[in-house]
Amino acid sequence: MVSILIADNMDIIEIFKPTNSNTCTKIELGKKYSFKVTSVSGLIQQGGDSPKIYVLSDSTIIKYNNYYTAEEDQNICIK
Repeated sequence: MVSILIADNMDIIEIFKPTNSNTCTKIELGKKYSFKVTSVSGLIQQGGDSPKIYVLSDSTIIKYNNYYTAEEDQNICIK
């Protein structure tokens, strides 16, 4: 399962939740949390000046500042 969070500053954070684990750190939307992330903006943009947009669906496009993914050793669930 993959969740996409949008931070206050329009950064996108992608969180992968393993399906084989029942325990996780639960976070509630609208509250502030700290957890380790890795920047993947440079990988997605391939070093170019392509637009920073995330296409969620045909009708939903999100403009973002930076794109991050939660580090693998964390198990985060969205409440």
